[in-house]
Amino acid sequence: MDKTPSKLIDADKLMGWINTELAKEYPESVNQYVDGRETLLKILKVRLEQGKFNPEPIPPTIKPGDKAIHSDLGQVKIISEPMVSVLKDKTEYEVYLSDLEVSHD
Repeated sequence: MDKTPSKLIDADKLMGWINTELAKEYPESVNQYVDGRETLLKILKVRLEQGKFNPEPIPPTIKPGDKAIHSDLGQVKIISEPMVSVLKDKTEYEVYLSDLEVSHD
């Protein structure tokens, strides 16, 4: 199942909008409407501050042909999977995937 978030939001912009909405003044005749709306906005604000809607980090996919950085070997090239074999200076090494991070070169 693909866990890629379908939509990302700017939490700072949303928090700014919530604060603007909470600061608005309304006439007495709409108090009941405003009270419910204000309660919902306050709950949403608290949940945003708690990180409730933060997207889960998407782990990088490393596949043969990719460059990666190994914790001991430095920059390497992935040459096989699922056992990760890497190539460094024409020498092949078997390494743990957890010891790699994606190289942006």
